[in-house]
Amino acid sequence: MLMESSHPMSRPTLLNLETALWVNRLGTFAATAQKMHTTQPAISLRIRELEASLSTTLFERKGHRMEPTVEGRKFLHRIEPLVAEVQEVLGSARDSLATQGVIRIGSGDIPMTWFGNLVGQLQREMPDVTYELHIGIARRLLAQLEDGRLDFVLMAGRVEYPTLTSTSLGCTPMLWVMAQDRWRLFGDGNLKKRALASLLNAGPIWLIPRDSPYFAGQVEMLKSKGADLRNVNSCDNMNTLIDLVARNGGMGYLPRVLIEERLKRGELMEVMGMPTTGQVEYFIVTSRARQARLVQQVVDLTVRGSQFSKCRDAGDS
Repeated sequence: MLMESSHPMSRPTLLNLETALWVNRLGTFAATAQKMHTTQPAISLRIRELEASLSTTLFERKGHRMEPTVEGRKFLHRIEPLVAEVQEVLGSARDSLATQGVIRIGSGDIPMTWFGNLVGQLQREMPDVTYELHIGIARRLLAQLEDGRLDFVLMAGRVEYPTLTSTSLGCTPMLWVMAQDRWRLFGDGNLKKRALASLLNAGPIWLIPRDSPYFAGQVEMLKSKGADLRNVNSCDNMNTLIDLVARNGGMGYLPRVLIEERLKRGELMEVMGMPTTGQVEYFIVTSRARQARLVQQVVDLTVRGSQFSKCRDAGDS
């Protein structure tokens, strides 16, 4: 059925064609509007625009349903595979674009013991994604995350900010260790007085930064063991912290994963009488406001690929 129109013809859009196919499948403008998340008048307008551009009536009302005309059936039969192909091409393009880009990550030293291997896996799965790593202390990295300069941060301790969300990556074992020459450098020479309090007070004690969620707990534990808190110092770089302990007769609370070789070589030794089941829980922190699809994909893969251990309950020995 041909239509006469005084309006200039315009080219139909993909939205017009998709709407016509849904009207044909569902039978009513109301059902189509619900399916396409719009209003019934909007669906009616799209069909009128398409019919005007083709100078053809595509649908006619039969009772409560919209049925295609003879011309409409022929037209819909021809465009259906074409529209499906266009939708597939557009979907593939969106997926391709969604897995391209640069992910900016902030982290401390400890997650880097396994994150490098994970990046290799990520690049095999998403070869068009590259990664910028920014190593620093937590408070600076979190400020960059809130400013939008980082996409996520790997850090110790849960963040309780209203604008950020934290997901656990697991825990890393911690040890109280000291340099093997601590007593020689700082002791009083009396081998019989190597009690724990004597060891604690024989020289400097090194801890993670004071704004860490774990600092206060460690200070309280040291105090309960008889330590003079004037000996407690802090450092915001983990590798430097380890050197300060190992090379300068120090004592500290350090991640086992970073000191295994020094323990084997005898440069460091566990401090007897201190807790032996310590752990620090690590989190991946993201912004609640900005959560691009690609960032969420990498976050999910990082959570699944984390090589931190399962955290022990407080009552576990």
